[in-house]
This record gives sequence, C-alpha cells and structure tokens, in this order.
Amino acid sequence: MHTGCSNVVRLVRTEMNFVNNQAHYDSMKDAGVEYYQFMAVSDNRTSQRCRALGGGVFLLEERNVGANYPPMHARCRSTVAPFIEGVSTSGRRVTKDESCGGYNEGIKLICDFKRSLKMNISDLEFAQNLI
Repeated sequence: MHTGCSNVVRLVRTEMNFVNNQAHYDSMKDAGVEYYQFMAVSDNRTSQRCRALGGGVFLLEERNVGANYPPMHARCRSTVAPFIEGVSTSGRRVTKDESCGGYNEGIKLICDFKRSLKMNISDLEFAQNLI
C-alpha cells in the first residue's frame, strides 16, 4: 500500500483531535458539566464550518461529532471547553506572545520559567520539544 506522508499526517492529526476531545467529554461528564463551548482556532486557516460554530454553547448530552462537536473535518484544530453559566471567558483567546516567542496560553508556564531562571534560548527550545 502506497500512502503519502500528507495522508498519514492528516489521519494522525484528525484521530488525535478525536481522542483529545473524547477525553474532554469524559472529563466534563464525570464533573457534571451540562454545557460545553465550541472553541475554534481563529486564523486564516480556520474552516467556515468551525468559524461558524466558534463560541457556540451546546448541551453536553446532545454532542454530535462532526455536527456540533470536534473534529468537524480532517485536520480540524477545534476543541471544547466546559461552559458554566455566569463565568466569563471573554478575552481569553490564545494569541502570539512576542516576548518569549510562544503562545500566551499554551506556553505561558515555559515563558515564566524561562524568565525566572534566565534560561538561554537553546534550553527553552529543548523544553518546548518535550511538550
């Protein structure tokens, strides 16, 4: 069987997203969460389908993978988060953090660690590769 590298990467990324979001579902269900919020990555590669669902709130028990729960399509990068009435999530998007070359939510701890220990760049790159 001759499968191109791109097809393998597409399959692995999509399946990893599925497993990750299934784990989110299991955790939210175990915690008694009733609603989830669809979290679409907001950039120039975001599909219209995910962009339209981004920020939407859905009943956890009515989740439907591919319709209102990620992955929505191959190479989907969307995820979900618990939605709790009265708790604001505005202004908490992942954005580029130029001060340390990472992302302000996903790599914040590494950036803080780098600053506090004054690590050199090669140590930071090594730490990022471990994640």
